Amino acid sequence: MIHILFYGGGGQMGALIRAYDWAASPLGSPSQWPSSLRTSVSNMLHTGLPMLVLWGSELICLYNDYVIPSLDPTTQHPAIGKPSAQIWPQAWPVVGPLLEGVLKNGEPVTFQDVPMLFYRHGDTEEVFWTFCYSAIVTDDGRIGGILATCLETTQAVRARQQLEQNQQQLLTSFKEAPVAIAVVSKEKLTFRMANPFYGQLVGRTPDELVDKPLLEALPELAGQGFDRLLEDVIATGTPYSANEVAVELVRNNQLETIYVNLTYQPRREVDKAISGVLVVATDVTQQVVTRKKIEESKAHLDLLSNTVPAMIFYLDLQQRYQSYNETFMQWFNVGPTEVLGKTVREFLGDAAYQKVLPHLAIAYAGQQERYELWSPAKMGKGKWLDITYTPHKTTEGSVLGLIVHAADITQTKQAEVDLRDSEASLQGAIELAELGTWQIDLVTGTITFSERLQAWLGIQTAELEAEASPRIHPKDRERIRLALGKALEKGSSGYFDEVYTILNTVTGQDRVIHANGQTLFDADGTPRSIAGTAQDVTIQQELQLALENEVQTRTEELATTNQDLTAINEELLESTALLVRSNENLQKFAYIASHDLQEPLRKIQQFGDLLKTGYARSPEEALTYVERMQSAASRMSMLIRDLLSFSRISTRRDASAPVLLQPIVASVLQTLELVIQETGAHIHVGLLPIISGDAIQLSQLFQNLLSNALKFRLPAISPVIEIKAQRVAVTDLPTGIKPGRLAPEYYCIDVIDNGVGFDEKYLDRIFQVFQRLHSKSEFAGTGIGLAICEKVVTNHGGAITASSQPGQGATFSVYFPVE
Repeated sequence: MIHILFYGGGGQMGALIRAYDWAASPLGSPSQWPSSLRTSVSNMLHTGLPMLVLWGSELICLYNDYVIPSLDPTTQHPAIGKPSAQIWPQAWPVVGPLLEGVLKNGEPVTFQDVPMLFYRHGDTEEVFWTFCYSAIVTDDGRIGGILATCLETTQAVRARQQLEQNQQQLLTSFKEAPVAIAVVSKEKLTFRMANPFYGQLVGRTPDELVDKPLLEALPELAGQGFDRLLEDVIATGTPYSANEVAVELVRNNQLETIYVNLTYQPRREVDKAISGVLVVATDVTQQVVTRKKIEESKAHLDLLSNTVPAMIFYLDLQQRYQSYNETFMQWFNVGPTEVLGKTVREFLGDAAYQKVLPHLAIAYAGQQERYELWSPAKMGKGKWLDITYTPHKTTEGSVLGLIVHAADITQTKQAEVDLRDSEASLQGAIELAELGTWQIDLVTGTITFSERLQAWLGIQTAELEAEASPRIHPKDRERIRLALGKALEKGSSGYFDEVYTILNTVTGQDRVIHANGQTLFDADGTPRSIAGTAQDVTIQQELQLALENEVQTRTEELATTNQDLTAINEELLESTALLVRSNENLQKFAYIASHDLQEPLRKIQQFGDLLKTGYARSPEEALTYVERMQSAASRMSMLIRDLLSFSRISTRRDASAPVLLQPIVASVLQTLELVIQETGAHIHVGLLPIISGDAIQLSQLFQNLLSNALKFRLPAISPVIEIKAQRVAVTDLPTGIKPGRLAPEYYCIDVIDNGVGFDEKYLDRIFQVFQRLHSKSEFAGTGIGLAICEKVVTNHGGAITASSQPGQGATFSVYFPVE
């Protein structure tokens, strides 16, 4: 019965706590709970405030009925018996350390104005709470848990936020308002804010006023009593207001007297303390001076009261009228409160609203918007209005509403009409000069043409929308667009002078015109229209073009002649080089024919003589002589075949055709298949190009290069050969490479092996006929293979070179011109 007493009652949560299986929880059976826990739970269940008991190191949660609305019924409630970290996982990184601090040191913690989601009537809303976490001490003096007391502060927080927002909005609107406004702080009557109109009023810029005391920024006010008035408002909290106050100020470097309607309003902070004064001043000097001059005349006074310069009103975010001035009431013939709260659509009607809607959208997006509009029917008497929408923003840039200024510009528009009429009187003279005239109205977006221009363009109307403007030749379109845009730029001369081609929309005939024009800007530099004349210069352009073509033709003929002479000179140089090389090879061949070709034959003769003289000797010795004779004959046969191959390659280039090198190399590999298998070689062939040349000679080139790579291999190491190609600019050719034919680019084909290599000091020798770097006993061969390679590459206008180190393989690089 003891546990029934301490947590009896308590509404829904009392029933849930009593029904909960505490024996299976870390807290154990309620009969074993410490008295401090029992007392805390009892107080919690019977209090009228939201309260929670968080017990033990895991902060096991118990709470009363007033906490239920703040818990999500789908994921949080009921949460009794659960560790707090599981109930509020998102808030735990902030709340957890606070609770653990209370458990550790017992110091209470207050967490003020915390926003939370509150579940009411099946929906959620944001509310603000102040939490107080205090330690629950057990009978033995330990801290056993935490008592969390909650107090909803939503109403106070909302009120404070609204007050701060209103003050911020007020300050923001002050800066943009077309009246003089300043804020003077309590400390030394220092300016904290001054809008541009206030600066104009006192003859200073806002930067010259802000953060300076009143009498330091405006020393001429000393003795005029304004400092005492400000101090009285701060001390008493009573606003001060006066009309037509005379003020002596230094403006334009001279002391002058102006009259202002002045209001001093105490500025209060959130805690109601007065921190300064809001100063609002309206310059009424002109009205006062005028009134003094005509105060004897009632008629003049009535006239003055009816000549308000502009209509000003304020729209909130819902486009509802919140305030408007007397001019608004006069122009629309409405009372002081008749329009308040109505939307623009409700007041003006749907037709007029659709005209202003695009401009409203721009302004509500945060940009100032200015445009001209013929007055809506609601205003009655028609007039042209110059309307400006200025967004009213917070300091963060959010739009709160629009300040709207509308001025009557009917006279200005009429002046424009009169100007157009005067320009029409010049039309006759223009027609006599056979000129066409044009005008672009940037306000209406229309283009107007004279009759002569209409005929040139093949159009039937004098006025077109800008989107339907006549066609400009594609070659001139972008240039004319840029030139027109430059003429319409603010601050430019506004002059347009271009020659371009237009297309007749009926006949398709091209016509070259010379058009010039001048942009008309308004007072603030905004372009309003551009107008000018156009002259048909087609015949002049054709004559000039014919002359230019004649000059171009003569220039091209001269260039062609120079190119032909250059080509002939290059061919002569190439033929001379080939002839010299041929003579050198013939000399070498003659030497070889008289020496090396004779040596195998002499051995055959000698061995034959030995056979004759030693016929009676043993057959084994005779067989040795015969084998040596066969070897010498075989060498001679090989030498003769290579010489024949060398001689068949002409020093002149045969008729060439596109040759795919990929199948050429594939065919060579098939021919060398047996050697590849015997040596265990690995050959990698990359993507090879198509070149212009002779397929047979190119096949012999790659067969010789691959045969050498397979032959000159290191002992006990399988040959690895790679063939790859790339494009190389003529400027990137290695030093010393001089192709037979000049070209902007070359194909570089590398044949890379891992064989015995050679010393690069012998590079000049390896491509000569019968030059060997190894003895015949080491590697068989005649020494003609690389000479054949060099001749094939030369015949194709290219070059061949090699790089190597002994024992580190060799790379043979072939360069072919890209045709």
